[in-house]
Amino acid sequence: HIALAPPKTPFISNVTGTWITPEQATSPAYWAEHLRRPVLFEAGMRTLAADTTLQFIEVGPGQGLTALARANLAVAAGADGARQRIECIGKLLLDQ
Repeated sequence: HIALAPPKTPFISNVTGTWITPEQATSPAYWAEHLRRPVLFEAGMRTLAADTTLQFIEVGPGQGLTALARANLAVAAGADGARQRIECIGKLLLDQ
């Protein structure tokens, strides 16, 4: 038995592409859908890009998600700021 609780740290739902709600996070039906539905990566990136106070950081081997984020945000309205944030983080990581 797994006890579900609302998240303490907000995150983007791969099912909706928006911020997860406490109701979704605690619903077994939501998590079943999460396993069955495609990831809405572009919608999630657009949700994150809408908040200019956030930064994008890719953690892990390679730069696969950074390239995908850059490609998705390049076509989005107002993507210049988001793209600039991605490029700055990328440069920061490469300089280390």
